[in-house]
Amino acid sequence: MSTIVSSATIIWLAAILVAAYLLGRFVGRREREAAALQKSVATSEHFYKSVSGQPKPGTAAFTILSALNGRGCLGRSKPEEPVFVLCARDKAASMVVRQWADFAHRLGASAEKVKGAYQVAADMSAWREAHGGGKIPD
Repeated sequence: MSTIVSSATIIWLAAILVAAYLLGRFVGRREREAAALQKSVATSEHFYKSVSGQPKPGTAAFTILSALNGRGCLGRSKPEEPVFVLCARDKAASMVVRQWADFAHRLGASAEKVKGAYQVAADMSAWREAHGGGKIPD
């Protein structure tokens, strides 16, 4: 038996090692994805259980439930579409929403859409003041 290994044998062994490595990464990725999905489902179930009654439009609960059911701007957005979320605790949020409503009105958005945005801005201001005055964006 010869101790010299042919280049074809080395290439064959390298191919087996690469295949084993890639298979291990693939299996690991699938396991990580499955674990993330389980966590996501558990979080969704917890969220649904924590919302009592019908959430008010303009709240986080309403927006999240609408998105999960394919409604609202988040529900209709593409998975890769960039979005920007403002929360009432942000001192700039209500001002930004009012500015958005002004621009939307000038661009021809429906009166209902503009009125809804102004209402959300007012609700944000009231919530922020009732909860300690808010914070500067960080």
